[in-house]
Amino acid sequence: MIPLTEASFFLGDDKAFSDPGFDDSTWEKIIIGESWQEAALGGVGDIGWYRFRVTIPEKWMGEALSFSPGYIGNVAEIYWDGRLIGAKGSLEPLTGLEWLGRYEVFAIDPEAISPREHVIAVRVGCVFSEGGLVGALPAVGVSGELQRIQLETERRPAFWLVGQMFLYAVFGLLGIVLLCAAPRNLSHWYFMGMFWGEFLMQGYRGASLLADLPFSLLLWQLVTIGYWGCYSGFLLLLIEDFFRGETSRWARRLVFGLVLASAATAFSVGSMFYFPVGALLGGVSMVCMSWIGWLLISEVRNKDGRAILLLAVWAVLLASYVPEVLNYITPVVSEVDKWTPLSSWFGLVMIAVYGILLAAQLTSYRTRARRLAGHVFSAKEEERARIARELHDGVARSVFHAREKLTLEIDETSDGVRSLSRVIDEIREVAYDLHPTQLNGYTLEEACRAYLQELDSEEFQGQLRFSIPGVDSMTDRELYRIFQEFTSNAMRHGSASELTVALEKDANRGWFCLEENGRGFDVRESSAGLGLRSIQERAELLGGTAQWERGRLRGSKLTVTWTMDAMS
Repeated sequence: MIPLTEASFFLGDDKAFSDPGFDDSTWEKIIIGESWQEAALGGVGDIGWYRFRVTIPEKWMGEALSFSPGYIGNVAEIYWDGRLIGAKGSLEPLTGLEWLGRYEVFAIDPEAISPREHVIAVRVGCVFSEGGLVGALPAVGVSGELQRIQLETERRPAFWLVGQMFLYAVFGLLGIVLLCAAPRNLSHWYFMGMFWGEFLMQGYRGASLLADLPFSLLLWQLVTIGYWGCYSGFLLLLIEDFFRGETSRWARRLVFGLVLASAATAFSVGSMFYFPVGALLGGVSMVCMSWIGWLLISEVRNKDGRAILLLAVWAVLLASYVPEVLNYITPVVSEVDKWTPLSSWFGLVMIAVYGILLAAQLTSYRTRARRLAGHVFSAKEEERARIARELHDGVARSVFHAREKLTLEIDETSDGVRSLSRVIDEIREVAYDLHPTQLNGYTLEEACRAYLQELDSEEFQGQLRFSIPGVDSMTDRELYRIFQEFTSNAMRHGSASELTVALEKDANRGWFCLEENGRGFDVRESSAGLGLRSIQERAELLGGTAQWERGRLRGSKLTVTWTMDAMS
């Protein structure tokens, strides 16, 4: 391998510079290794030429040779004796993929190799970060040796890049599952469009690094603009949904700021081929993002929890893209050997933040639904108690007085008097079922025992195993109603003779298990029944589930499980 430590350099552009006979004696002689900015040779947006002279030894004749310029910042064309042997990115127009600082190796045509002095001309354009030939020294050598150096140099960044692409693919598949679960949610479609746009951009960059995929300006621009379009739509829908029903001025200003930031960034990306416009609009985007941050911070000071979440999203965006925007002006973060820069993790962080926001939103919806269901059930209980009082104190008393009058006027053994007595008993039973008195000052265990004692049936035996007497008033009320409904079904429809009830709980969960030895029933066929639906609704009100299965006693077994956090 022949290292090339010195070169002739000229800042400017002319295709004649690639001609091996061109006179470069007036060019500046430089030592390779420093970037343009470090050596005060040029900056972002400039194009310059390097010219090397190398003599191929006789012993290399017949060998496959290659030329390595080291790391290129950022796009280049490589000429061997005036013949183009490779290129990276595009110089006409001046553009290229960001974060492609790899150890480049270009094969030399065997027919162009002879044991004499050759001229290597490298045309370099800087569109991002450091410009020129930086890092490793350029060299000419046997292809196998240069490729070995390339593999050793790129083993570590390639490992992280492959891992990142794997995470993108996994999260993308999870996003497809999310779309299938809620296909009518437009924000999910925008988000997945943004995420897959990010995946395609990073995948295209990864393929260029790992497989030396040829650069296509059109494909890169289409993917990038599509990504920013979905990104803008997603953010706007997210903000609109987050502040739905709000009339605060700062929320409206925030939406307006995001429109400006997204539009400016989209135009910036769309005009990458014209550097001054891209840099200007990128700066406008950062001004808008700064304004949004100021609005959010002012609301965080007011202890607005929603603003804290949005500030986290804003911080991720800012930390990801400020270095990149600044790199279009002057080097801030080196591109060399950075295959997975901070911005490339943006999609993964964004989907995590979105998942947190979505989970928080779903939790809020479920909490509100349980609270609403609790109000509904409380209203039901109050109405049942009122009806029970009316039946007991009003209707039952009126029927009782009517029976007493009939008893005085007619024989008390008459059919009419006996019928009224049965009506009074039925009214009292209905009133009791509507509003049982057992829970008034009693624990759940005491109420269940009292209920079983009142059944007073030799053909039906109940067994209670409570590790605790009860939970709290609301939970005890709903569990008692479930117990009533299950016992009633077991006796009336299942012809059960034995019932087992157990209540257990730990610091986080509670279990209420009921099992009977009757005929059992198919829950799928009976799920439309009012009683089973009532059991399911009451379990959901507790923030839990009701699970039916075949019991140990060969009948039905019901297990109600709930979490203590849900109850709190």
